[in-house]
Amino acid sequence: MKNRESFIKLLLLAVIGAMIGVSGNILLRFSGEGIEGIYAEMGAALRHTGWKIESLLILVVMAVLIGIYRHLRSLWAQEEASEDETADLCGEQFERWAQTGIVIANTAVGFFIVFGCLAFPGNVEDISQEDGVKYLLLAAVMVFGCIAMAVMEILFYHLMQKRDPSKKGDPVSFNFDKRWLEGCDETEKLVLYQAGYRAFNSMQIVMLIGIILAVFGKMQFGTGDFPLILLGFMWVIGMLNFGIWKMKGLRKNRT
Repeated sequence: MKNRESFIKLLLLAVIGAMIGVSGNILLRFSGEGIEGIYAEMGAALRHTGWKIESLLILVVMAVLIGIYRHLRSLWAQEEASEDETADLCGEQFERWAQTGIVIANTAVGFFIVFGCLAFPGNVEDISQEDGVKYLLLAAVMVFGCIAMAVMEILFYHLMQKRDPSKKGDPVSFNFDKRWLEGCDETEKLVLYQAGYRAFNSMQIVMLIGIILAVFGKMQFGTGDFPLILLGFMWVIGMLNFGIWKMKGLRKNRT
């Protein structure tokens, strides 16, 4: 009975996916020119104001991260001055906000890079001498944003290490993840392992959706094979990497 229910669910998901694919194909076929026009207008707007938008985004994210950092220091001071339940509550809030700040900093780096690259023209020959300075400024702003996010992430880790001296590792070293994991207790390690596994499964689904969209882009907008090859290569490498580490872990536990 369970096998039959699983088969029916899988069949329904396949039918729903096919319906979505056909509907999307029809929609793109009839609205392709309009989408191309919107994409061209958005690209032109980004090329003219990309560095300004990027700068504004960096300032906003920096203000948010600085606010979180100041809040963390306040929570740490309250935790040290309090006792029992109040101290535990402040400690839980500290850990939650610290992880929030690290996630925001990491996500912002990827967003700044993607947005900055979108603001560049598709062909180097399209860059005039007058626009050269503007694109150099965009590149400088993008690099500055990435460095600023890295600095904020380091500050978060250092503050967490000051609060809990058992947390080891230098955030700028290559073996930081390994050293940090060594300083975590069993509960923290379990949370990290579960988060890593769920993130891997989620990314596989995202990659599959990206490959489907790349196929639509190839057929409807002539985007070529490169997006499809790139996403497919990353998908295969992700699954292969996960499989190799899983086999190593099983072999290590058996010995």
